Amino acid sequence: MFCTNCGKKIEYNAVFCTQCGMKIVGTTGDTVVEEFKRRDMQDKKKVYLKYGIIIAIIMVLILFISDLANDDYYIELVKTGYPKAYPAKTYGEEFGDFFSGGEWSYFESSEGEDIVEFTGKCTYGGEEVEALVQFTVDEEEETFEVTYLSLNDMSQSELIILALFYAIFED
Repeated sequence: MFCTNCGKKIEYNAVFCTQCGMKIVGTTGDTVVEEFKRRDMQDKKKVYLKYGIIIAIIMVLILFISDLANDDYYIELVKTGYPKAYPAKTYGEEFGDFFSGGEWSYFESSEGEDIVEFTGKCTYGGEEVEALVQFTVDEEEETFEVTYLSLNDMSQSELIILALFYAIFED
């Protein structure tokens, strides 16, 4: 019979190992073998758990990165797009010139629509206002349309949207 801790040969009826002092689990060779198998299985479980955690972290990172790439795709689709009446002027360039402090973002609406949102400051009626413009994106057609405008958190009509966009692109 051998010690399960240090492997030293021990007497058949020993209670402690004379080499390392470990308490002896059983009195038969089968018990010692079973103890080695149990410890080996525990070690394997620890290794599998570590690999599982690493794989889970990698999968979360991949999903996060792919979401960021999708956000950029929608934003770039709008920024590089242009109104039919002004094919030489992109939304990104014209918004950059017209608004100050402009920021672009993407989100999925509660109805499952892909929305690109722009916020920035501009002058309206002689005073500086915070504008929020939302574009609804059709991913299949790779098109989008302006679906919402607010100035200082007040929703604006289609007429105001048209007037603002005329001012942006005619400038």
